Amino acid sequence: MIPGGRRVRLLVAVVVAALGLLFVASMSGMLHTGFMQRTGVVSSPTDVKASNGQGATVTHRKPRIMYYNTHPGTQVNFEYIMSRLGLQFIRFNPTVIRDSNAMQAPRAKELIEGGFAASLCMGVDVIVISDTFPHARPLIASLIAEKEEHRCLDTHLVPELTNRFDWGVADAQETYYPMIWRVNWPGSKVNNLHWTENNPFESRNLADQTMATPEFRLLRPVGHTSVKPLALTRAETKLVAVFADGNEYSPLRYIMEALNIPHKVLPRHYGGPHTLAKYRAYIELPYQVSTMKLYENLAAGVVMLFPSPAFFQELVCKDYIWFLPTGEIFRTGDPNVGPDWTKYMDYFHTDLSDYFYYFDSWEHLKQILSADVVDTKNVKSNGPKFYETVRLKTLHGWAELLGSFGFEVLVDGEPKRSDVAIDAPYRNTLPASIKTAPNSVDDFQTQYNVLKQWKDDRGNSRMKLERQAKATMNALDLGALQFKKYYHEKPGKGLFLGFSSELNLVDETLVRLQDSLNGATEVPASNQDIDFLLKLSTKLSEYSYLSETGYRSFAQTARILQSLHAIAVNGENVRVALKGIPETTIKKLKDSFNIWNFRRVAGLYS
Repeated sequence: MIPGGRRVRLLVAVVVAALGLLFVASMSGMLHTGFMQRTGVVSSPTDVKASNGQGATVTHRKPRIMYYNTHPGTQVNFEYIMSRLGLQFIRFNPTVIRDSNAMQAPRAKELIEGGFAASLCMGVDVIVISDTFPHARPLIASLIAEKEEHRCLDTHLVPELTNRFDWGVADAQETYYPMIWRVNWPGSKVNNLHWTENNPFESRNLADQTMATPEFRLLRPVGHTSVKPLALTRAETKLVAVFADGNEYSPLRYIMEALNIPHKVLPRHYGGPHTLAKYRAYIELPYQVSTMKLYENLAAGVVMLFPSPAFFQELVCKDYIWFLPTGEIFRTGDPNVGPDWTKYMDYFHTDLSDYFYYFDSWEHLKQILSADVVDTKNVKSNGPKFYETVRLKTLHGWAELLGSFGFEVLVDGEPKRSDVAIDAPYRNTLPASIKTAPNSVDDFQTQYNVLKQWKDDRGNSRMKLERQAKATMNALDLGALQFKKYYHEKPGKGLFLGFSSELNLVDETLVRLQDSLNGATEVPASNQDIDFLLKLSTKLSEYSYLSETGYRSFAQTARILQSLHAIAVNGENVRVALKGIPETTIKKLKDSFNIWNFRRVAGLYS
């Protein structure tokens, strides 16, 4: 087995050799144009420098660009951008690095000290880091490495944040967030880090997690797709498409069937946006603040229906949707003013919302789809025209960014059009709980404790919203969630409370206890059944909310609470049923109910 240090050196040698061969091959003409277009090899002719007339020096050669990325969707997006800019690039897939996924500090340090970051940066002018940002942890952390020879100094690093700035990082609070803050802190004097985001949420989330507020550029995806459309029958074009990501048992499917709305549940590979555009409409319950398909669909003229902001929040709270950044998105906004999360979520952002349709309830959805014409705004035609303006803004935004590094970069070889307005770079605000930015490493740690308490407080407020939403569940809601959980997830009973095979008889035990406590049977409760109820009640009181993912069903939770309530009231039937049960056990059960009831009254439970 090769020791860790030698493995790093071997990796560095392989990467540097590969970069050298690619650059030499492209310069000497060994790689024909078609091959270069397919692989994204960089061409690097001799530098020619001249003044741009404004006192700055422009390098008249193509920048050597590396795309540090694993996601095929962002890869297609970047390929299109580079083709319109007349540029080529090398893709580096960081999964070749051991432990690259959710990389932690010790592994990043090992790579930095082994020369990985400095060597990789030595061969290129620009490294664009896309999708899963922690893959690039050794590059970013190298900017503040103790030894200068370990740093990525002369290469421009361009994070392209796309929902995954801290994806899966286990040591986020201990080392990752402080590192992100440090590389953006003016005291670190890092001047080759240039942040971009493909949706408005990333800079907000970065600030809320790390108190870092660097300058950002919003460069939305261009909406390009390489997926070939599929043919649909005439009958299929009259249907509403429902996105389920291959999940046959989507709660949305249940709703559509319950409301008798003709629809088709899409398979995972459904033919891309140009196939979707052939359907009457397309319905989605968003699981992220943005997705690549959102922009691709708009550019293709797909008629899209989403829950309105209020209904979306209700569906998230009811667990219709496994919305990944629930905690992060719903805590935005000044508590004295109100939530403002819709301006950070492109499914609702005012830049795009004129080309979407929203429904306020399931009944409203049926009403919309029952009309003779769904596309009253003619999105099929107007959507692509509108998105071409977004695409041009993104293309010129990238050209301007690369131009700021001293390269002459044009869109389609032409000067910037006067009708294309590029948004100026901007900084997001500090989290609501932080009044002034930290001014030192020690100050960061002090203020982070305040930030953490703010996150916890906002989390408790969100849980209260969840409980309130679940209190309004009707038969349609319960049916949809049961359809989702019991038929798709099919969890084993042993997963629910951390107990073993005794859960196989949980329903039988709870029903037997209820019969005994309410006098339906003259058989007293057994010590074994009471001990089991005590286990359940203890687990129940530990949860800050009643989650159906933690219990077999709402029925089980109800039976537990009904039994505890009966014991707390201590009626005649209960005294008979509990004859022989130790008083200490009965007191624990009463205490458990009282704790739950106190939290319910306080608003922590629905």
